[in-house]
Amino acid sequence: GIDITVKAIVEIEKRLKKNFPDIKYELKGCPRDVESAKKMVETHSGRFEFESWFIRVLGGQPYKSTGGGDSGIDGFMYFKDVEGKWHNVIVSVKGGAYTPSDVRDLCRVVKREEASMGLLLAINSPSQGMATEAATAGRFQMPKVNRSYPKVQIFTVQDYFDGKLPDIPDISLTEDKSSNNGKYNKNKPELEL
Repeated sequence: GIDITVKAIVEIEKRLKKNFPDIKYELKGCPRDVESAKKMVETHSGRFEFESWFIRVLGGQPYKSTGGGDSGIDGFMYFKDVEGKWHNVIVSVKGGAYTPSDVRDLCRVVKREEASMGLLLAINSPSQGMATEAATAGRFQMPKVNRSYPKVQIFTVQDYFDGKLPDIPDISLTEDKSSNNGKYNKNKPELEL
């Protein structure tokens, strides 16, 4: 099959892996390693493609702003607790240099949006100062379960290619939960049918 949009490529790859676990195929157009991810962000349009790709391969939905800036939100993920209540994860993506201030900004957005967690996706590894800023956000305690997660965490492209996943609850229902074509709406989380 052939497609040129990151959204379609990620979806096709997800379906292939689910339905044909042993299938062999060649993927072109999406990063296959850290170096190809860095090349993707070298152009203006590539930065947006990188953002969309990285959010989608982790199971999230890119945020489509309705004019102006993105309010510090590049994407989102959703998960349910054991009582069936939905929680959201605010995603911020950094395709180049970033600082402890960027981590503090995400902490403020998580608080402002009353999100359960925040995830900063980055092409570069965090400094000790950035990791410290993320840790100061504390932890999210999953209701009625003896399990907590970092309230704000940094996850890199290298982590992804090393086969790691962010330390977050199961967000596999994010796509089902998403509404408004990926536009974030904290007051209207139900899927519109």
